[in-house]
Amino acid sequence: MSTVSLLPVGVPSVTILPIRPWPDGVIDALGEDPRSAYVERFWLGILGPQTPAHEQQRRRSRRLALSLLELGEDVEATEQQLARWRFHPSVCREAAAWAAERHQRSFDQTDADPAA
Repeated sequence: MSTVSLLPVGVPSVTILPIRPWPDGVIDALGEDPRSAYVERFWLGILGPQTPAHEQQRRRSRRLALSLLELGEDVEATEQQLARWRFHPSVCREAAAWAAERHQRSFDQTDADPAA
């Protein structure tokens, strides 16, 4: 058994949280390691962002999608281009939808304010 203090170094520990492995024979025999490439590729879009790398990829795909829309691509072409750049399909769909909504908002704001 190991213990981990969640407090910064030098701060007296009030409570120590014991961390123990949770053995599960069935999962160990049949399941996938949550850090595996399989989980990253096929389950991350369903489970949601779990890692800083996924969050970085999501931000990058959104910026690229917005750039493509601003260059005149439609939403479907934007999503397909992101897929060609090897983003996960769920990331492509989410990024294209996010960028389309943001792109449309920019048009709505300029229509509402003729001085802009």
